[in-house]
Amino acid sequence: MKCLKLEEYIKQTGSAEETRHLTQELQKYVRSQLGLQGRTLCDRVIRACNHQLGVGPPDVEHIGLLVDLVELCLCGYDRCVGAEAQSSPLYMEKILFHIVKKLSSLKVPTLCSHVAALLLSRLPPTLQVQEEHCVLVRSCFSVLWNELSAAKDEKVLHPQKRLCCQLQALSFLLLDMDATASFSSKAPKYTEEAILEFESSCGSVMQEDALFLLQEMHKLFNSTVNCVQGCRGSEAKQHSPTFILFILSEMMLLAVKMLCKAGHHSLAVSFLSEMEVKVSQCVGYPCTPLVLGKWGVKVHSEVTSGRQNGQPLTECARVLRSLSVDLSDVGGRALLEACGLVLWAVESRSEKGLSGPVLLAFYSFLEEYQEHILKMLDKTLSKHLDSRRLQQTLCFSIYQSFVFAYESMLASQLEEPDLLQRVLLYCQSTTGLLMKELQKLANENLFTKAVVAVSNMACGLYNRHLYDQAFTIVEILCKDLCQKHAVSLSVDRLNRPFMLAVQTSRRAGQLDRALQWVILWLKALGDNITTHMSEPVSLWVKTKTDAVNNSDEDIRLRTLRDGFGADVPDEQIMLCLLEEELRAYKELPRDTAQERYNTLCDLLDICNEESSHSHRRALYLCEMAQVVCFQDFGEHTDCAAVDFTREALRLLGDEVETPENSDRLKDDKAHAELWLFICSLEKHLQEAMENERKQRELREQTPGVNSHIGNNDFDFEEKQKMHDSSLVYEGLHFNLAAEKKLCQPLERALEMWSGLIQSGAQPSVRNAKQTCSSVAVAAALFRLMGKPLKALEAYQCAVEFYRGSADAVGCASALCQSVSILLDLGSPQLALSQLEEAEKMLASIPSEGPSSISMLVILLKAQYFYSTGQVDHGVPRLCEVLKVVSDVKQSKKWYLLRAQTLQLCSSYLNLDTAQLPQTQRSLITQHGVSTPDAAVYEGLKLLCSLLITLVGKGLYGANGSSSDVRFIHQGDNLLLKWQLLSELLGCSRKMVALRSSCGAVSDARLQCLEALKLAIKLQALSQCAELLVIKAELELMHEEREECRTDLDLVKNLLEQCTDVSAQVQRTDVKIKPRKGRPARRPQSPLPNTEDDLKNILSTRWMSKDAVVEDSANSPPFKALPHSWLSSLGHEAGCGCPCCSQPSLGRCTARWAAAQADLVLKQDPTDERVGFKLHLTTLSRCKSVTNQLKKSLSELFPSRLRAKDDFKPLLMQDVMSRVYLSMALARLEMRHNKSCGLWQILEAGLTFIDSLPSPALIPVKAGILGTKAIASLMILAAQNNRNPEELCSSVWTWNSPKPCQAAKAKEQKGVSSATRKRQTETGKNAAVPDRKKEPRKVKVLKPIIHVTSSSYKEKSLLPMTPVMTMSKSGDLGPFDFNTVVPTLTCTPIQRVKCPPSGQKGSRTCPKLHFHVFEESSPLQEKVPAVPAAPKRTKKSRFKVEFSDESDSEAKMEKEDKEKSNLPRKRNTRKTGPKPKAAPEPTAETIPPRRQAQKKRSTATSCATSSEDEVQLRLPASTRPGRTRKQSSKNVEEPDVMRTIKEEMNEVLNLSIEQLRTSDAETEASSQDVDFEVLRRDVCCNLEREFCGVRSRGHLREEFNLHVSHTDNKPAHLSLEDVRSLLRSAWLATQHFPCPTIYPTLCGLLALTTGQQDPLTTAMLHAQSLGVTSRHRTLRHLFSSLQ
Repeated sequence: MKCLKLEEYIKQTGSAEETRHLTQELQKYVRSQLGLQGRTLCDRVIRACNHQLGVGPPDVEHIGLLVDLVELCLCGYDRCVGAEAQSSPLYMEKILFHIVKKLSSLKVPTLCSHVAALLLSRLPPTLQVQEEHCVLVRSCFSVLWNELSAAKDEKVLHPQKRLCCQLQALSFLLLDMDATASFSSKAPKYTEEAILEFESSCGSVMQEDALFLLQEMHKLFNSTVNCVQGCRGSEAKQHSPTFILFILSEMMLLAVKMLCKAGHHSLAVSFLSEMEVKVSQCVGYPCTPLVLGKWGVKVHSEVTSGRQNGQPLTECARVLRSLSVDLSDVGGRALLEACGLVLWAVESRSEKGLSGPVLLAFYSFLEEYQEHILKMLDKTLSKHLDSRRLQQTLCFSIYQSFVFAYESMLASQLEEPDLLQRVLLYCQSTTGLLMKELQKLANENLFTKAVVAVSNMACGLYNRHLYDQAFTIVEILCKDLCQKHAVSLSVDRLNRPFMLAVQTSRRAGQLDRALQWVILWLKALGDNITTHMSEPVSLWVKTKTDAVNNSDEDIRLRTLRDGFGADVPDEQIMLCLLEEELRAYKELPRDTAQERYNTLCDLLDICNEESSHSHRRALYLCEMAQVVCFQDFGEHTDCAAVDFTREALRLLGDEVETPENSDRLKDDKAHAELWLFICSLEKHLQEAMENERKQRELREQTPGVNSHIGNNDFDFEEKQKMHDSSLVYEGLHFNLAAEKKLCQPLERALEMWSGLIQSGAQPSVRNAKQTCSSVAVAAALFRLMGKPLKALEAYQCAVEFYRGSADAVGCASALCQSVSILLDLGSPQLALSQLEEAEKMLASIPSEGPSSISMLVILLKAQYFYSTGQVDHGVPRLCEVLKVVSDVKQSKKWYLLRAQTLQLCSSYLNLDTAQLPQTQRSLITQHGVSTPDAAVYEGLKLLCSLLITLVGKGLYGANGSSSDVRFIHQGDNLLLKWQLLSELLGCSRKMVALRSSCGAVSDARLQCLEALKLAIKLQALSQCAELLVIKAELELMHEEREECRTDLDLVKNLLEQCTDVSAQVQRTDVKIKPRKGRPARRPQSPLPNTEDDLKNILSTRWMSKDAVVEDSANSPPFKALPHSWLSSLGHEAGCGCPCCSQPSLGRCTARWAAAQADLVLKQDPTDERVGFKLHLTTLSRCKSVTNQLKKSLSELFPSRLRAKDDFKPLLMQDVMSRVYLSMALARLEMRHNKSCGLWQILEAGLTFIDSLPSPALIPVKAGILGTKAIASLMILAAQNNRNPEELCSSVWTWNSPKPCQAAKAKEQKGVSSATRKRQTETGKNAAVPDRKKEPRKVKVLKPIIHVTSSSYKEKSLLPMTPVMTMSKSGDLGPFDFNTVVPTLTCTPIQRVKCPPSGQKGSRTCPKLHFHVFEESSPLQEKVPAVPAAPKRTKKSRFKVEFSDESDSEAKMEKEDKEKSNLPRKRNTRKTGPKPKAAPEPTAETIPPRRQAQKKRSTATSCATSSEDEVQLRLPASTRPGRTRKQSSKNVEEPDVMRTIKEEMNEVLNLSIEQLRTSDAETEASSQDVDFEVLRRDVCCNLEREFCGVRSRGHLREEFNLHVSHTDNKPAHLSLEDVRSLLRSAWLATQHFPCPTIYPTLCGLLALTTGQQDPLTTAMLHAQSLGVTSRHRTLRHLFSSLQ
């Protein structure tokens, strides 16, 4: 074949056909003997093919023909033996490289791989062409690898084919024998990439894929080893195959790793065994990397199967330990790869945490592994890349050791102490190495991981209470972080190790070390100290708390400024740190006053008077006031809390206000004003409590104060009562002016905060949360001080602040407090709108369970339904709250909520059965609350317990021993304190109202005194005034008219005087220089002596007292004092004075007028004009107060009242309803027959009550209905010209006969004689000492008593049924009673005949000589002595009231020789039923005794037309059996012992024979007798019993009618109408019987029912006798035992 030029061959290969033709010709030529030009010809043909591959993209067939032609020519080229050598080295290899490159670009990987294989076979390593050879093989690798990488996403090749091409490319790389270039050392990296790509392409590596991989690896190993072994001679000596073998070993380990992932452990082990044998044959010694690889495969097999076997790891450690040959760099890398396989195998475990033995075996392996790494680091210091890799490997292995240890600890695999100790030793030894190498490495990612791992390990040890071991580990880390590595960490990861260092030190008891680490922590924060200081400062504070528990005062009083020592940071930073420390103290749930004080000392020292931080100084002064307000720091500062606040206000006033600081400055001023008020109030509280303590101790230490106790415990109670009242009155050193001065700072604070809200924009205050809390505190204080309108304004302001700070819970809480005030003010419409808004706020808050605020909303909804009369809607909500609060929740808020719930339960249970049916009542009582009294009593006990828990003893209730509890200003305690005090006063008022309404006036009075003491300590004027009026009402119910008048005068003095009578303190400039130290225990001041008592005598407030007539014979009686009215009662409507504008004071003045009217009528019933005028004034006052309140509420809530023009507050409804009842009773009791509009008053009162929705007025309605029934009965009797009891004759089948004239005359004669004797005695012994009680001997004559039951008092209708028996000796002993017994055995009820002025007996009755005469033998001369009543030696806790008229032992007055020994009436305490003798009326107010001898009953006298005979008697004292103080106007004669002659008068001139029936009378007649006795017993006290309605306490509602003096009596009345009225009144009270009205209603109903329903009549009569003072006493005893 002729050799042509290159251009000719290019033409002949231009097409596929021509190329095929040329290939055929060339095949013939190659088979024949090639000539001399054969090599040239083949060269030109190859070059022509190369040219055609690069000219353009021919088709695939053409490319294949060209590749075949190249391969044919290459074969011919190599067969030209004898031809001359190549003109240049690697000439043909370079041409083939270009062909490979062009084929690669043409995307024909198969043809390219084929040509590359041809090229690879022609590239044995040679030294002569070392440089060109390396370049060529590297170029071939790059071309092939890059093209495969570029076509990776095209998925042109099968994964196996692709892996084959990649390994072929790596074969070129392995031909690089230049060990210094280390280019071939990159082969493992590319191998790993190829294997991972193959693994991902296969998805799940099956055994077929694994076998293919191993086959290719075998090919690669064989081809590479053969190539290496092809070197001969000196080349083989200089180039040991070790270098390539270690690289191949590393590549084999990567392939094995993939097989382990796929679970082909047996294939991996067999493959490594084969490779180990081949490599050992090549190098002559075992290949350590492959040996470690086999153990690594076994480790992986063990851990993936879940077996905890440490033997493979132990073998790995032994292999490393037995390695004696120092490996080269390449061998070292192979060894590292093998160790990495072991680490990877351990990491891939299926279970978290290695067992202890496995972990120790692993640590043994790591120790050897890390030691080899350190050796390699020493060799490769000059090679930066290798050293960095080794450092990273070393750090990562140590990091892994901490990870494995922490996981094993979490899995509880290190429970044995020995195992744990060995693990800790390794961790402690490697922590320093880890930090050291990480400093060199500068790998932030690995550094962060290592910090997290070490912190986790320390945290695990901390959780296992191994504090010292944990600190040892974390200390190394923190010391390193203090240097320069802290910058690369995030703040959270930086804080954690320092936090562990502090916490481990705290738990180990090393508090000083913990504080030092806090300082180091703050320093490590660097520039982030102010933004991330909260956590370290919080731990600083908690550490000092530990010092408190350990009584380490030096650490406790150390501040952050002291902790920094000389290395104090910048002043601004120090201020921020100290402020954060102060804030952290406030959040602690304990007393931190000492710590806060010392911190504030540092702040004030930095912000001294000469500094530029005047604004900050003012804030710190205000904070200091909060500290010293509740604790005594007198040893360290000369200033009081008030001085700090005043200085703060002065500094704030000097600040220049700018638009930037305007809001903050106003807010700070408001805070200072608030605390000025709180500090002043707290000062008054402390002084009042201290004075009370002194007085109590002085009373206990003074001899003779409690030494004498009389025969009757009422004497002691009377003395105790006088003493308690005097103590209460001594605290009234304030009035309107003083209260105004006290409350001015609080009002200024509210004005500033309101101004911030009214500006429109959200105010930029210093601390929004603190501002919200302060406004809420101000609102609570306003409510406590009795300023509900100001409290409403403050709560509305708080709502806006809470909204601005997105605090839904706080906003709902403020709204709930506003709802509570509005309900108290009688504005349920406004309350409902606020309540709905609170519900919306809470609906937006996710809640897992019921919260206290959500339950409060439901409770207020129940209270709203109660106030609007929707009881059926309120009961389910009340029961829902009861169910929740019944669970024990240890929280003050929950306890307070339970107390509020119990109070509302009392209101619901006080409803009658018509409003609260039994089914609904049972829903409430099933929660353990059965009666209204029990509910409110439990609520009051709970409130008292809360108060003692919060502030200690001495503020309210029984003082007892001193308590160590002191108020702690922390969290919400301050707000809770004022809310609790306000709730306590409200609950006390409810208790007083309930107890007085049920007849327990003494209990109510004691409770009122306790509440009054608290109000006086608080200097809450409106609260004091109202409680004084309530006390006056109670005193009047108790027939204590002087005390009532005194209390009303005190109220007048409080509200009238405008001079500030409080202690005036001269202000002096006080130097504010507090000193650090611990506070001293507040010393108890010494008891006051005489000089101390007289020192401030000029500042004492004196109350005027009226003279008391002690001896009418020596001193003429004084004129009655003129009635003094409150000046505010005459103010015009719309007056702006406090008594007219403030609803609480306006209500108080109205109640004062009503009480004054009752007092006037009690003292002089004839002065009805003054009482009527006072009643009308009360009604007018109620109307003006209501209008003023409506106007004020309209201004506060303009948007809500715009569409409610008919809105009318119901604050005064109870006062007005009581006034109507009082007016009706007053008209009923007038001494002439003109009723003065009685009927119109009754109708107006009923109309008024029916117009109101509140169910609380039902008792008042019952009273008015009962009064209307009495009036109707009287009118009906007058119309029929009959006695009232005779009207009921139609319902009784038997009436008593008319008394005979002889008996009447005989009785009149006896009565006249007795009357004359009593009048004589009255004239001589009228004056009785009021206060002093002296014992006197009593000369007793021997009485002979023939009857066991005397009459009621001269007019009783009780018939007697005597059965006579004779004594054996014929003479009766002193206490031998006859057998005359009443037909009806019951507890008689006192009936008083005297007018109101004479009703109140003197406090002391002299022990006089008396004779008791027997009816059958009035001339008996010798009477045996009566034994004296036994003395009581035990004090009575309760002022017990007995229905059988217990005596009070009288005091002795001076002996008068001229006194006669006329009989005196005296009550004796006995177990049998005895009547009660009322005090005798005086001659000034009682008609002549001859009028009393006329035969008329009490009821008859009410209906008669003669003015002289009309005498309605006021009720007896609700406390029978006690002597009362004589008023200044009337002097009363002492009680006289009842005699038999008096008994004859008491049977209304009816002889025993006339009252008894015949022995032969039928059984029906006997029954008629019994019913007549029942009827007579019921009707005899008709008038007396019901007049007691007037003394009922707390009957409520409001009215605005004017009552005229004309009366339109109904024309048609019937007994059925009376019965209907009585039944309505009885049904309203029978669920909770009131002893003042309920017996009367029962008696009247029994009288009007009669024999129409005998069972009902008997039941009613039993009910009328069942509610007595004895039952109330038993109730009190039961309550005290609970």
